[in-house]
Amino acid sequence: MKGRIDTLEKGFAIIQLPSRSYVNLPIELVPFNGKEGDTIEIVINETETAKYKSTQEKLVD
Repeated sequence: MKGRIDTLEKGFAIIQLPSRSYVNLPIELVPFNGKEGDTIEIVINETETAKYKSTQEKLVD
């Protein structure tokens, strides 16, 4: 998912999506140097997901 940081306010980044709709993203999820007008991208990190699942499976066993 890609979007453009429209504004930063009150603990949220207002992100404009390609569909022209907006979502509020907690500011903690925005890179520290993110600023209005920047494009951000959220991706699934398959490598980290596999590591996490492996760790969780070991805890259950």
